Amino acid sequence: MAALKLFIYIVILLVIVALGMLFGFRNDTAVTVDLLFTDVSTMGIGVWILLSFVIGSLFGWLVSLPSTIGLKVSSKHHQRKIVRQRDELRRLKGEPSEG
Repeated sequence: MAALKLFIYIVILLVIVALGMLFGFRNDTAVTVDLLFTDVSTMGIGVWILLSFVIGSLFGWLVSLPSTIGLKVSSKHHQRKIVRQRDELRRLKGEPSEG
C-alpha cells in the first residue's frame, strides 16, 4: 500500500512538473525584474510566475513547520501518557501487563 501511495505521489509530481514546463515554454515573453537594489536577468514571464509559486510554497511550508513539529511532539507525549494510563489501569485491575 505504501508503494502504491508513493507511486501515485510521483506520478502527480511528474504531471505538475510537466504542466509547469509547458506553462513556462508557452509564456516566453522576456521580462526584467527590477528589485530594490538590483536588476535580475531577463527571463520569460512563465519562469518568473513558476519561480514565485515555488518560493511561496516553500516559504509557506517553512512557516507552518514549527507548528507541525509542535503537534507531532504533543501527539507523541499524549500517546505515551495513554500507554502509561492503560498499563496502570491493567495493574489496578490485576491483569498481567504486556511484555
